[in-house]
Amino acid sequence: MMHQNARTAVFPLTRQHRVGTLMMFRGAQHFFRPERLAATMRQLAADGEVPPALADSDDPLGFSGSPRRA
Repeated sequence: MMHQNARTAVFPLTRQHRVGTLMMFRGAQHFFRPERLAATMRQLAADGEVPPALADSDDPLGFSGSPRRA
């Protein structure tokens, strides 16, 4: 984990209040490599983890409102 203090300062509160957290570093790797994002989405769809339509989309994360990098 990049920010070790999150383990004691953030995660206990998020768990207590049942708030989900994301590891943005891991997610950010996909934003910078569109081919990797596409491959990951295809695999997730094949595994039944995401709807198949996301694997076929040119913008599979468009639903999140996150800006795409060109």
